[in-house]
Amino acid sequence: MEFIRSSEVKIRKPHKCWGCRREFPIGSLLKTSTCADMGKISTTYWCDVCDTIISKMDYYDTQDGFSFGEIIDNINDEDKKLYENKNLLTTP
Repeated sequence: MEFIRSSEVKIRKPHKCWGCRREFPIGSLLKTSTCADMGKISTTYWCDVCDTIISKMDYYDTQDGFSFGEIIDNINDEDKKLYENKNLLTTP
């Protein structure tokens, strides 16, 4: 996977964070990453909490990318508090 571009954007339509699957409304600030992988280009959106968790990971753990929702599905108790502090965790 090759990273092409990464930036922070004010979204013009609702988007879901790739790391936690939470939907963010128009006007939210999200990180965006554009990557090339196996001949395809894709763009994903990330909330600041997922971006913080990824930035704490070992470089080699991030090289294969992440499945949709993989960050929230595999967080530890310390990182779970980041979501709770921003009221991003919802109970079923």
